[in-house]
Amino acid sequence: MPSYKISWTAPKSDLDDAYAALSELLDPPADAVSLVKQDTIAEDDASAWSLEVYFQARPDIDAINEFVADHGGLGGGQLEELPDIDWVAHSLEGLGVVRCGRFVLYGVHDTDKLTREADEIAIRIDANQAFGTGHHPTTAGCLTLLDRFAGWAPKSVLDLGCGSAVLAIAAAKLWSRDILASDIDETSVAIARENVAL
Repeated sequence: MPSYKISWTAPKSDLDDAYAALSELLDPPADAVSLVKQDTIAEDDASAWSLEVYFQARPDIDAINEFVADHGGLGGGQLEELPDIDWVAHSLEGLGVVRCGRFVLYGVHDTDKLTREADEIAIRIDANQAFGTGHHPTTAGCLTLLDRFAGWAPKSVLDLGCGSAVLAIAAAKLWSRDILASDIDETSVAIARENVAL
């Protein structure tokens, strides 16, 4: 099923009122409202900013343009039908294999592309609703430090606020010790259990 986008391009100051109105007053509400800056264009350029409004059902473009004109002085929003996209698959395209020290983190979507050296330690972590795929610098830094301290052999390990449990899994691959992974988020706990079982 396609979705729809209406967009306006103008200096940011001209978009602010319309953005606020579309975010808070539009009835029925849009599915998403975004102010987007084009990275390659100077901040003060009139085409540097766009206001984008997304809908699951085809919106009445004339009614939306009238609403925006009344609440922000803009007109001429352009309606675009967006292709039906599998957003999960699309988002996974940007998540490649991550290397942190000897740890190699990959998702099931990268299994066929996975190559590793003999001393590398593979951990499968699929992107999900729990934090911790190795793509964030905090997680990558912790994994790198775990690898650096591999010879340390702690008595036990606690992964507090474990998210996906990637750090607990990494510790278990380094050391045969008691390891506890804990999180207050029930979804993270369920995902952590799934990841530990892989």
